[in-house]
Order: sequence, then structure tokens, then C-alpha cells
Amino acid sequence: MMTSRITITKARSLILCFSVVSVLGLSATPAHAADSCPASYRQPASNELPLLFGGVFQRCAAGCQPRKDDWSVACNPTQPTTKRTCRPFQTAAVMAAARAELGGAPAQLTPCQLMAYLRHRTLWLIGDSHMKHSYYALRCFLLDAWDHKQGECAPSASPAANAALWRAADTNHTSVLRGKRPMTDVPKCIHLLEGGRICWVHSVRGEEFAAAPSAPEAPALLQVLQGSLASPQDIFLLNFGRWHFHNCIGLMADSYTQSLLQLGAFYQRTRATFPNMFFKVSGHDHTECDAAGNMVDPATRCVPAGQGRYPLSIGRRVADTAVNVLGRHNMSLVDSYALSLQLWQAHTMYADGSVDCNHWCAPGLSELDIWTLYEAFRSHPTLRPLAAAAAAGQQRGSRAAAQPACLPVTSDRPPAEWLSSSGSSSMGREGDEEGADPSSSSSSSSNTAGDAVMPGTDATVGSVAAEGGDAHAGEETNATAGSSHTTDNSGGSSNNSSSSSSSSGLADQAAAAKYQLPGGSDAGGSLSASADAAMQHNADTISSSNSHHP
Repeated sequence: MMTSRITITKARSLILCFSVVSVLGLSATPAHAADSCPASYRQPASNELPLLFGGVFQRCAAGCQPRKDDWSVACNPTQPTTKRTCRPFQTAAVMAAARAELGGAPAQLTPCQLMAYLRHRTLWLIGDSHMKHSYYALRCFLLDAWDHKQGECAPSASPAANAALWRAADTNHTSVLRGKRPMTDVPKCIHLLEGGRICWVHSVRGEEFAAAPSAPEAPALLQVLQGSLASPQDIFLLNFGRWHFHNCIGLMADSYTQSLLQLGAFYQRTRATFPNMFFKVSGHDHTECDAAGNMVDPATRCVPAGQGRYPLSIGRRVADTAVNVLGRHNMSLVDSYALSLQLWQAHTMYADGSVDCNHWCAPGLSELDIWTLYEAFRSHPTLRPLAAAAAAGQQRGSRAAAQPACLPVTSDRPPAEWLSSSGSSSMGREGDEEGADPSSSSSSSSNTAGDAVMPGTDATVGSVAAEGGDAHAGEETNATAGSSHTTDNSGGSSNNSSSSSSSSGLADQAAAAKYQLPGGSDAGGSLSASADAAMQHNADTISSSNSHHP
């Protein structure tokens, strides 16, 4: 079996282990990819964006979902409706970098092309908040491929099965990134209109993915998922790494490497049944350190990687370790690290002037990663578009090929019963960098989704009531900047305010000017090799003494 590594390079090619395939030389999208599509899109006007970078919101011609409900408003690229929305110059920077590295291919991707691989199967997105952003990006790119009135659904119609999945994804591990145990979000899915799902499972630490049966983390997340909810034709996109390192402290190399080894071994044991597993390499974190080696707090700017006063070897080691370990186990890799290293100006910017140099604004790098994932699908040795009959034939045991019933999910936060069963409560936990869903809204004035179950409400997960008084409910935490930003779940400023738009334009000009920094090295430069080694020793010491599940 050939191992594929899809990566973005200056040669404008897709690099695969054991072979090199040019972007322009790849086989055409399968003819049946566009046989059926829930929506169609018109050609762009001169001032409109490509479909992948927000054009889906602007250019739907037929089969469109509502454009004024909260789900869609969160995907509007022209209005700062959420904290994740890019300023225009930021999206332009990502698109320019993509053109320089890849030519025009990403700008040509359509939802129908991606849907060819997603029909009649579940795409499981498993990881930390960066994977959550991938879920948001897919939810927007496929805006017209799922029923907004239905909203988001639990992975199973069984509350017990959903609780078991959450417990397997939850962790007792802290890290160099955060000093407290993370608050693990409730898993949730969107059901595609033509069959299939996209499901997001929040798990921030690699120890939870494929732990051995005797490990404190057992049963492992993938073991629970594949043993109860997943089907052989499903696709798994995995990521961990961010909670194993910190720019100003170092990499917890032992726990990170061991987790990758366990994942690789698990894939070797199970790939005959579950072959469609991909690992997304962590992107670069542009969090700046001060001259003393501490995180800049609060952060008011992001700077190019060579000017952040931290060793560039940390991020590269995180990426290279994943490539080396999982490559040996023949797992397909989705790698945009090299491009992320360049995009220091494409991070989340807040209205108060602070920035999050760890997460990316949208539409931006998360959207470009959709194209990279699509190319990984195309180059995979066995993954092919799936017909309904084939999907039914690949089901195991009593699992039905039909779409599971929707058990509505209306809050990211786990019910009190789930927390108590894990031996804890919400106290003493922190959100994973960014907690609030960008489509959350406490106002229904613009909601035309009828009886849609919307996020951000005091609702339930299945039949279990969400915990009241959770200090993290509706809270976005800018962990990288060291400051928190609390939202009222209103989804941001009004979409129809001309004065807001005018003010935003002035703010955009100021922000763009701030980011036009001169090239060259910062006065502080990168840390020395001895400082790098000292940071690594400190991180390894933390890792070796890290707590485990009771």
C-alpha cells in the first residue's frame, strides 16, 4: 500500500512518498462526481470570491439553503459577523499564497467535487480547536448540502453511545499549552442531504486516540468509535499536536511521539477494515515570546516566524515527527505546515486590538486545507466515491445504511451527568482555545430556518440536560494571547448596519497597515540553540510528570 503525503510546496506540486504527481497532471475529477448535486452556483462577478473562499455564500443559483439564518450568516465572508471572520486583506493574503504555491487549482474546487467522496459515508473530524475550525470551514463550503432546519445532530440516536464517545475523547492530561484540564466539547454532526455526515469529535491530546488496552486512557477513542458508531467506508481525519507544545516552553516530545507511534500501530491493525484514515499535520503557531522567553501577554500583533523570539525548530519538529512516524506506518498525511509558516498575517484579530496568533481567521487557511484534503482523497490508493448500493454492502452487523435519526445538539458543553461520570465538573477546566460556535446566536430576528435547532441555547444533548452555570458556556478564549474574549452568543455585529460596515472598513485599513511590517530579523531574533535545548528539557520534564486518568 502506497503512503501518500499531500503537502503544499513551492514547486506547485503534490509530494507523495514514493511518487511525485503534478497538480496539473492529476486525473480529472471522476465523471460521476457531478451526477447529482443539491445546489448549483453561478460564475463569479469580478468582485466575488472563489467558492472555496466564501463564494458559496454569495453565488448560489439553485437549491440554496436560507442565507439569513444563523448558520449562513456565520459564513458570510464580507461582514465581520464572528470573531473568526477575516479582514479582506487577510483572505487576499491566503489566496495570493495559494496561487504562488499551487496555481489556480484551489480556486476551482466546487462543493460537488468534494461531495462525491462524502456521500453515503461519515467524515469523522477528530482533534483540537484547529480541527473544529476545519469542521466550521466544511460546514460553510457545503452550506447548501445539509438541512439548516434540522441543525446539528449527535453522532448516535443513543444518548449512552454519545456519552461513551465523549468519555473516550475527554482527557485528564494538562500540557505546556494550558495549565488546566481542557473542557471537551460535545460531539456533533451535520447530515448531508444526499446521504452521509460530517461529524466533529473534540479530543485535544494524542494519548486518547489509540491508547493500548492496559493504558490509563483506555478504552481509546478510535477503538470506541470504530467498535460502535463508524462503518468501514467512513473517512477519519485526525489531528493532535497543539496541546503537546508551546512556542515559549517547548515540545513534550515523549508523549507526542508515543501517541503517534500508538496511532500508527492502531492503523496497521485496523486498516484492512477501516482503510480511510488521514492525519493532518499541525500548522505553525506564530505566538510571540518576549526577551525573557515568556509568552507576550496580551498579544497585539502577529509577526513573521523568524521574528517571534522562539526556536523555529519547535514547530518543524512537531510537523516532521508526525510525517516520519506515521509515514512509516503507511498513513496518508495532509500537510500544509510550510504554507502556514508564511501566513503570519492570517490569524484571528479581535475588535479590542488583541490577536490570536495560533488560530486562523476565515475564509483562510482552514478553507485551503479543504482543497488539500480533497487532493488527498483523490490520491488515496483505495478511497473512491461511493454509490448507495456499495455503502449498504459495506455495513457491518446490524448497522443500517440509512442516515441515523437526528438527536439534536444545541450546545457545545457536556451535560453535568457526563462530567460527573468522568470524575470532574466544569470547575477547574478551560476551553480549548476557542469555545463558541461562530453561528451561535441569541437573537432570532434574522432566523428564517423555521423550527431549526440553533446552537448557543440552553438546550439538551439527547435527553440529558446541559449543565447549568457552566463558566465556559458561550466563551471564546484566546489562549495564545493570554486574554479571554467573552461573547453573548449573538454572532457579532448586525449584518445590515451601514455604520458598522464603515467603521469596519477603517479598522481594516488600520489593521492592514499594522501588518505591513518590514522584513528582516526582529531585534530579539530567534532563541539560541542552548535556549532551544533548555526549553526542550523543561517540556520533556513536564511531559514525564503529566497526570493520567484515575
